[in-house]
Amino acid sequence: PFECPEAFYAIQRLALDHKMYPHFPQLLVTFFQGALDMWIQFSAEFAAGGAIDKSSPSQRQTAHIKTTNDDNEGALGTIRTSLCCAPHMSLSHFNSHFIYKKN
Repeated sequence: PFECPEAFYAIQRLALDHKMYPHFPQLLVTFFQGALDMWIQFSAEFAAGGAIDKSSPSQRQTAHIKTTNDDNEGALGTIRTSLCCAPHMSLSHFNSHFIYKKN
């Protein structure tokens, strides 16, 4: 499900404005085709018979896999979601809470 339907509607508005963005529909199709290729590549390990499917529960428990390949992207996403739940939280409080949870 979409977490931000406004993004979908904004893309839809761009796609319908053929005068201002004549190449947008083809650009969007090409983007999603590229995304599909990578989605298939990245999700292969989750498929039946893949590395994750073949691993034991204890192996899965001990495996350390970063949630993103970009540490800054992960930190930004973490603080963004935290601030949605507690919008008045200070950065100092967020850092303390994050370090406590990480340790």
